[in-house]
Amino acid sequence: MHTYLLANKGIPIIEMPVLDARAKDRVYSFAFVGGSLKFREASAAPIRPVAFAFR
Repeated sequence: MHTYLLANKGIPIIEMPVLDARAKDRVYSFAFVGGSLKFREASAAPIRPVAFAFR
């Protein structure tokens, strides 16, 4: 499934996001930006996640 979504459909997969702080602050709507690291010939890479809350 991962290979199909990423390679064939261009859909990145984010597993196990930690959103506890958002829920604690009762933030239910936010823009998520995942800045990727550029690795050559890699099928996965860590990202730098940022969430901008809508208030």
